[in-house]
Amino acid sequence: MIYIKNPKNRDLVYETSYDISKYAKNKKNIPFKETFFCKELLRNRMLNEMFFEVVPVILKHDDLNSMYYSIENRSPYLDRDLLDFSLTIPPSFLIKNGYQKKILRDSAKNILLNKIRLNRQKKGFNASIASVVDLNDHDMRDFLYDKKSKINEFVDLKKLQKDINFNKIPNHFSKLIFSIMSTKLFLDKSL
Repeated sequence: MIYIKNPKNRDLVYETSYDISKYAKNKKNIPFKETFFCKELLRNRMLNEMFFEVVPVILKHDDLNSMYYSIENRSPYLDRDLLDFSLTIPPSFLIKNGYQKKILRDSAKNILLNKIRLNRQKKGFNASIASVVDLNDHDMRDFLYDKKSKINEFVDLKKLQKDINFNKIPNHFSKLIFSIMSTKLFLDKSL
């Protein structure tokens, strides 16, 4: 409904609703660019995500992870014939009655429990930062807020420290902290 009312809205692409950019010291206003594939808004957005945003990133990480362990990896839904067929499906069949991936859900009828098949909540495979790192540990917080670290050139850690509640970390904050810690480790090691 958001895109029907305002076809140029890209809040979901940039996750602007979380306002995590307020922790960036070097803010850049990067204009949104989208390749024009077709007039249909949903299909055009899907093709941009597939060719430029989602699939290339996932494949890069899949390749890096599998090659590191000398494992041959396949992405079963990444098939030319399946793509060609999917492009013939009218957009009205892709989302129906508020259900995304309607055809995939229908194909799993009598295979998956309806509790799973008809669940509309999106769930990723990312673990909470709290399941990996004890952020209540004094040493861990010292590590995160280290004033000597090069990460301070990019992230306003004082503002982050003021805003964060380590007892209840929402998913978008968990991802932000993980990104900050990973980047910090990289920057500190490369000095």
